[in-house]
Amino acid sequence: MRIAVVSPSKYIQQAGIISEIGAYTAVLGKSALVVMTSNNALRIGKEIRCSLEKYGCRCIFADFSGDTTQAEIERIASYCTKESCDVIIGAGGGQALDTARAAANMLDKRLLIFPTVASNDAPCSAIAVIHNESGQVVEVRELKHNPDVVLVDTEIIAKAPARFLVSGIGDALATWYEARACAEKGIKTHAGGCTGRAALALAQLCRDTLFELGVQAIESVRRGEVTEAVEEVVHAAIYLSGFGFENGGVAASHAVNDGFTALPQAAKLLHGELVGFGILIQLELENNHREKKKVCDFMRKIGLPTSLQELGLKDLTEDELQKVSETACGALVMKNMPFEVMPNDIFAAIIKTEKEY
Repeated sequence: MRIAVVSPSKYIQQAGIISEIGAYTAVLGKSALVVMTSNNALRIGKEIRCSLEKYGCRCIFADFSGDTTQAEIERIASYCTKESCDVIIGAGGGQALDTARAAANMLDKRLLIFPTVASNDAPCSAIAVIHNESGQVVEVRELKHNPDVVLVDTEIIAKAPARFLVSGIGDALATWYEARACAEKGIKTHAGGCTGRAALALAQLCRDTLFELGVQAIESVRRGEVTEAVEEVVHAAIYLSGFGFENGGVAASHAVNDGFTALPQAAKLLHGELVGFGILIQLELENNHREKKKVCDFMRKIGLPTSLQELGLKDLTEDELQKVSETACGALVMKNMPFEVMPNDIFAAIIKTEKEY
């Protein structure tokens, strides 16, 4: 049996940690290209520059366009080379971080990731999701290594709209159910080994933390407060889930997400919202109705959509649902389920879930 484990070299989470970003960057290099949107530059750019300069690092900002396309990755990489930067900092949401990751991978640069929302479990990973110019996912790119440093400022996370953390909980909640399925199937994970006990233990801890503290955390974030519940849930959503999915594997919940992203109507939805709905579909496929009800009840308490209607997709035609089902079945991760899943199985599970919830 081959066991392999991957993770970022350092993960540090604390309210106000942005003031120390320069200290962690200075260990990696002396000149940093900061990839972020113009909006985030207005919000936190000054703090990042001040911290970098305090620790003797040159700070160059690269205005991220908002889409992780190959053209954008190459533009950022070219700018990094032009400015002779030896560190790339990705600051912002998922696509800004993916672009920074992919550019650093292309140039073999050191990488620091600074998420401003906890909407998914990607920050710690060695994976970048690449889109085409129309916004559709065209590649899930496996990179050479995980970030050198991941810094998470829970004060910034708590000030973001609560919808982002709700989405992050949806993505993270899938970790246990998918890792369990992958372990049963005996798949090879992103890390290059089987789903080992460490991955399963952290995936289960992630789920248990969310069930225990998720409601409290969302209530705190809606008040803009950083509480112990927020700290624990953010840690679960970013680190525990990130470790869990890379070393444990993903399955039907993410495949269902892939199926819905084939529809233009789903473009407004966050990744974790679709993955959360995908958990219900996976549990239906597994005939695990007791757990499905438990997950659904929890999702309702924190505000995750549990139906097509709540997702804003109640008007989908039968042909569109068939397209979702076929695309989901065609996703590579669907093959990680321990039994064969056909498009009609997905279609039936969606219809049944819609009727029940």
